[in-house]
Amino acid sequence: MSKVAPGSVGAWTMAARPATLTAALAPVAVGTACAWRVGGFRWDAAFAALIGAFLIQIATNFANDMFDFEKGADTEERLGPTRAAQAGLLSVAQLR
Repeated sequence: MSKVAPGSVGAWTMAARPATLTAALAPVAVGTACAWRVGGFRWDAAFAALIGAFLIQIATNFANDMFDFEKGADTEERLGPTRAAQAGLLSVAQLR
């Protein structure tokens, strides 16, 4: 894994967890497909819903990272991807 500098764009990208954005994309895609099927599809509404869903997912990831770090849930023994607060790449104040 490459070295990520504290407070860098890479640290923020790590905290945003891009791999989780499919969880935001799926319901918007289903809703868009349903709207298309019944003739009510609008690009602007679909785009706004997608951007909103992505922003909610990213904010949720930031909050999860912050609260897990504050509670002590993210320790060195934690399995899985590195968390930005745990690794010292972003402070709790930055994630707040």
